[in-house]
Amino acid sequence: MDIRRFGIGHRRQEGPSGSRGVSGQAIHGDERGVISELAFRPHGAVEPHTNPNLAYFVVIEGGGFVQV
Repeated sequence: MDIRRFGIGHRRQEGPSGSRGVSGQAIHGDERGVISELAFRPHGAVEPHTNPNLAYFVVIEGGGFVQV
């Protein structure tokens, strides 16, 4: 069993490359994809990019827009 801590106090201050107003951390990753926790500040964004894997978004609080 691998226990990963995440949430407030465990996020990196800088988010993914090309992002602004985003903090987060990878929780799990393998050849199929990555599970990451991301926290968006108001007007935060991740620049448009491509990804060969499926993407799931689970919104815990607040709302926003996703462009596909």
